[in-house]
Amino acid sequence: MHFVVDVQLPPKLATCLAAWGHTAEHVFERFPQSVSDAEIWVETVVCPLFSLFEKFPIWLETI
Repeated sequence: MHFVVDVQLPPKLATCLAAWGHTAEHVFERFPQSVSDAEIWVETVVCPLFSLFEKFPIWLETI
């Protein structure tokens, strides 16, 4: 399974997921640091996104 780790979490999490046999990348490995939340969502909608963004479900209703 492919995972994307959001900016609030350490890149080490992606490394750990990869060690467990998954493909994983941190947001900063895939996108420039100026990327918007909406751009991340559009690009990662097909894979699990690890995030600590507590308002994520509310934010999704606005896009």
